[in-house]
Amino acid sequence: MAASISSTGPVKLIIAEDRMQAWVQRAAGTTPAAALIRAALAAQNIPIDPDIDARVEAIAQRWAADADAAPSAPEGELVAEGVRPVEARDGWFEWDEALRPKTAADADDGAIDYFALCSVVTVAAGTVIGRICPPVPGQPGTDILGRPRPPLRERGTPLKAGPGVQVDEKSGTAVAATAGRVEIRDGRVRLFDNLEVPGDVDFASGSIDACVDVHVHGSVRSNFRVHTTGQLTVEKAIEAADVRVGSDCIVRGGVFGKGGTGRLECAGNITAHLLNETTVAAVGDVRFTKEILNSRVVCQGWLEGQRGTVIGGDVYAREGVRVQVLGSEAGVETLVAVGTHVDVYRHVRRLERRISNVQRAAEQIRTALAPLMANLKRLTPAQRERATELMSRADEMELETDGLRAEIERRLTEGRPRGTPRIEVGDRVYTGVRLTLNTRVVEVRKPLVGPLKIELRKIKNVTEVVAVNSRTGSVTILPSVEADLDAPPSDLKEAEQSHDSRDEQPQSPARA
Repeated sequence: MAASISSTGPVKLIIAEDRMQAWVQRAAGTTPAAALIRAALAAQNIPIDPDIDARVEAIAQRWAADADAAPSAPEGELVAEGVRPVEARDGWFEWDEALRPKTAADADDGAIDYFALCSVVTVAAGTVIGRICPPVPGQPGTDILGRPRPPLRERGTPLKAGPGVQVDEKSGTAVAATAGRVEIRDGRVRLFDNLEVPGDVDFASGSIDACVDVHVHGSVRSNFRVHTTGQLTVEKAIEAADVRVGSDCIVRGGVFGKGGTGRLECAGNITAHLLNETTVAAVGDVRFTKEILNSRVVCQGWLEGQRGTVIGGDVYAREGVRVQVLGSEAGVETLVAVGTHVDVYRHVRRLERRISNVQRAAEQIRTALAPLMANLKRLTPAQRERATELMSRADEMELETDGLRAEIERRLTEGRPRGTPRIEVGDRVYTGVRLTLNTRVVEVRKPLVGPLKIELRKIKNVTEVVAVNSRTGSVTILPSVEADLDAPPSDLKEAEQSHDSRDEQPQSPARA
């Protein structure tokens, strides 16, 4: 370590091999004065600046105070120290604060949701990503002899903008030219039009919020989040996670919930091997190859698993269902619905009731005011003003009924299937299965053997649920009942909102 050791009387001077530091030691039991320390430094041509001189005085005072005191470091007392060179810094990227990837260190209160941490950044076109900072040049230093020490790297390497990134030359502000995933690698900031997750979505990758297509080569683990406005492909499985997809979703394995947790929402079609104890919602079709077990599935297209089985749970497909088997020999309760969802009719019933109540209240107001309006001249100014206000209220009620009728039409139009809703079963329908087609409900009390096509037909001017044998063409009427349209919608939150905003009784003329 030591390049040289020299002695001046009882003072020994030790100089580091790189000549960036020097230490002094004293002979045992001696108390050398500051002058001897300065002489030792001068003998080695070490210039004594104010900083070194202050150290010399401090060391001499400590020695004088205690002749046997141990040194502060094994080498002795540090008396001189050079200025080390500063190495050049490469150009770097400063994230816009709104996009900076969050880490556990960002938690202010110590409470860290590790499942919510996200290390992947995707942006829409035109988004300010951050700033590309220029490299910082190196700064030379000096050793204890006053000789210059140049840095090993005098110049840093600039960070460049890659495809999809535009940079303002003056400010260095980086803007996304296209939508994509931001990645800083190999000295470049660039955008990729997709996101590849080489393994699982777990603690290593963090949750994902993306505006590009996402390809997960492993699984999406429980409690993690994958949100993307693009397409999602998962090579293995989706566990009890929060997954929302703006396009199609393809899962090579299955979608597995856990104790009712986990949800997959998709603005396109969903394709999976199986669904197990999970909740799935799709604007398009839901396609599966093996089975659906104890799951809640809602789709506005077809539920298709021509070789698959649906056992337990609650499935709804507006256009129709194509499966091999519904239910099981054990008679597990399995709910299957197609066509306009019964909740649509329940909302319509509530709206119709609201219209009736509003019309009745408006009529009561007009009836009560009719004698007064016929004798307006006999009323005081205050009475005439009040009567006019009540008539305006009645007119507003009439306008309200027009809006409610438009809402009814909207709900029925949006909830109506494009074709004739039907349930196609290749093998059989077991007992314990309940079939709902629009508002007609069938309780299967004995197995139905396929291949069958179950649909609604007019028979003698009566809408019936029929099972048509696909081989023989024979038609069997299935006993059915009308669904309870006065029951609250299955979406309890929406039902509460409907109750608060639409089922409130209008005020009577007296209270008005």
